[in-house]
Amino acid sequence: MLSRNDILETIRMIDQQHLDIRTITMGISLLSCADSSAERACEKIYDKISRYAEHLVATGEEIEREFGMSERHLNRIFKAATGWSIGQYRIQRKLHVAKTLLRGSRNSIHEISQSLRFGSISQFSAFFRRYCGCSPREYRIGTAVGGEARENLPEE
Repeated sequence: MLSRNDILETIRMIDQQHLDIRTITMGISLLSCADSSAERACEKIYDKISRYAEHLVATGEEIEREFGMSERHLNRIFKAATGWSIGQYRIQRKLHVAKTLLRGSRNSIHEISQSLRFGSISQFSAFFRRYCGCSPREYRIGTAVGGEARENLPEE
């Protein structure tokens, strides 16, 4: 069980060091992802988090079996702790990586869509437009309405 001091320390780390709560709560150190190339660093970070997170569904099912906690209950706990449903979190994570790569890399939009494991560039573009209100290309060149894409996350 987390103590009040643990929680306050985590909040301090997030505020002062601009750490991502999802990385902290998964216990992932991103120091090994440092790279002189922002593009390579982003790819390393995405790959590392994906590697760690790939077993989350199985882990959730294991927790359900071991502690008698349903997936629905686990989702409620996750949402209470993070403010996001697990589905919203996954979408937000993918959008964050997409935006970071669009802004900070020279990868083509096709390469970015592949690295995010979309089946095609049109699937990636439709996903991005649905949640950001502009195409990946518009976002990259800064022609999104108002100069910034909007967040349009699903309600669950």
